[in-house]
Amino acid sequence: MTTDTTASRPLTAAQRALLAGRDASFELGGVSTHTYAEFDGHFDVDRLRHALALVIARHDALRLVIDARHGTQQVTSVPGPIPLRVVDARNLPANDLAQVIDEVRREFSHLVRPADASPPFGVTLVRLRETESVMCLDVDGLTLDLQSVLLLQRAIVRAHDAPEDTVAPEDTVAPEDIPAPTPGVLETSHALDERWKTDRAKAVAFWADELPTLPPPPRFPLRRRPSDVGPPRFHTRSRHIDATMWEAMKTTARLHRLTPTALWGAILSEVLAARTCGSRFTITVPCTRRVPLHPDLHRVMGPFSTFVPVGIDWSAGSFHDRAGALQHTLWRSLANHPAAGPELVAELARMHGAGGRALLPVVFTSTLGLPLPAVPGLGRPRYTSSQTAQIHLDVRLFDDDGGVRLDVDTVDDLFGHDDARTLVDELVDTARRTLDGAALWDRPASSATAHAVWRPCVRPVTALDTVLVECIESVTGFFPLGIDDVITDLGVGLERAGAVATEIATALPGTDVRRRDVLGGGTIANLGALLRTRTPHIDTVAELSLEAARLTTVPSAGAHPVKGHHARS
Repeated sequence: MTTDTTASRPLTAAQRALLAGRDASFELGGVSTHTYAEFDGHFDVDRLRHALALVIARHDALRLVIDARHGTQQVTSVPGPIPLRVVDARNLPANDLAQVIDEVRREFSHLVRPADASPPFGVTLVRLRETESVMCLDVDGLTLDLQSVLLLQRAIVRAHDAPEDTVAPEDTVAPEDIPAPTPGVLETSHALDERWKTDRAKAVAFWADELPTLPPPPRFPLRRRPSDVGPPRFHTRSRHIDATMWEAMKTTARLHRLTPTALWGAILSEVLAARTCGSRFTITVPCTRRVPLHPDLHRVMGPFSTFVPVGIDWSAGSFHDRAGALQHTLWRSLANHPAAGPELVAELARMHGAGGRALLPVVFTSTLGLPLPAVPGLGRPRYTSSQTAQIHLDVRLFDDDGGVRLDVDTVDDLFGHDDARTLVDELVDTARRTLDGAALWDRPASSATAHAVWRPCVRPVTALDTVLVECIESVTGFFPLGIDDVITDLGVGLERAGAVATEIATALPGTDVRRRDVLGGGTIANLGALLRTRTPHIDTVAELSLEAARLTTVPSAGAHPVKGHHARS
């Protein structure tokens, strides 16, 4: 491929956003978009080094370097050293081999690679035995979308396994016919394409109407405020749906006129609605901007990705009805991807006064059905992880040996290990229940109340919590984050709360609120206890809720209370 290595081109909006996410001053920032995977196999060191050189020379995106100061990038004809490190563990006792892999994983699974160096990936080969090794591949996402990462994995293995001095099959595409996979060439092609300009104009109009109606993101009962976490550490939990179950799920999807991705979107929505503070929420769905300028463009590596927000209403109708509505919404959002991406997040931040907060922290990524070349020597990864700035939860789907691999990345500092594991188990359990016929598909929505407040939720959420939160948020648009806020704002001592909590727990007939629920650290239930000390005549949850709303309402219209400035009774 002939490429002008002297010309620099502007970063795309998506790349600028990813670069900004490396800034630790943003909530859940200080990390790069990065993937890590480990593959078992028999890899020859010399052949692997040669394969890496071939792949890097073939794909311009692997030689892109970024000038963050000027917001530009260019392809260099002189890439950095071959990114191969070899760890020889052949003489170690079997009990020590797992520790060697763990050390590599700790070092590279959350790496932030320099943007001004190429290539944007590295390989660590751990040699376990003469015919047994583990290839650990970490990839930065600044110049490669997820489809490109999957292509890179395949290209390396195919180049390694091909006869010496031959070209891997996917690299036999006529290179002179394919535009260099650099953002500048891609955007120039877009500008010259009349259909693209028409589609973008329609998409701009669509999002202008859609954004003001989007519900907030799923609000999990989190262990900590996201702003207190610092650079996040992600943990990946993987599950495999075997070919038999997956075929049955696809048959069920067809009966309900759903695509496989829409079925999984419905499964995720069912779990989110059950586990979060509300049944209307917005998730982020990554997609590609690979305009079909050439029939083999899907084989080219590059930064083609963007994302769309998808607003979901899981509050009414049967599971069948909600899944159908979700599919329609998903298709509408994806059809308007030409004007989506970081620009929409910036507009949401302006609309909701979000500053540097994580506005769309739940991601749903499906690669099901992507036209990727089969690679006999590339098996299922033994371990994977990914990370992205300002994300709490990323649910990813991959075709896997006739079935599906489900990877769920969570920030465990927010969720906790047990809650994150339970969430993954509930996704798999809900997937199984899609095969139970009317038991799930005819089931009505839960009675969870929809919220429309773009603020975080901090656990635990009890029966009393839910009622108070609904009332306060609907009246004031304010979510008291914890006991410290309540004590500061209402001026009531904590020592009195314990005794009053017992009174409240016994004074609410027909509820399942226990003393320990009311005393849960950092919960909105404490607000009920503290309000009770000021209003001893209140005996019901409804009256407590109204009093909470009255005390936290700000006189000036439209103003949001801030810490230390609530209205006093």
